Amino acid sequence: MAEFDWHAERGDLAGLAQLDRAPEDEGIDLAAVRLYRQGRVRLEMAARGVDAVILSDPVNIRYATGTRNMQVFSMRNAPSRYLLLTQSRA
Repeated sequence: MAEFDWHAERGDLAGLAQLDRAPEDEGIDLAAVRLYRQGRVRLEMAARGVDAVILSDPVNIRYATGTRNMQVFSMRNAPSRYLLLTQSRA
């Protein structure tokens, strides 16, 4: 079995964003992304006649709000996180 060389130059990964750089450094407008995603969730809620949803999955909460994973904080301070998202912004 061939051994993977972790220190070799990887030209095939050049297009990936580096994990140690902020998304803003890559030209990503996080506010616009967040508003777009919330709009998509709210449109789907309206299409299904849902006035509000409670999200508990961290992936869904991040999609809907843009908040980063707070796994360490949640494990120490709160057993779970929830998000109440209403269909209207008001």
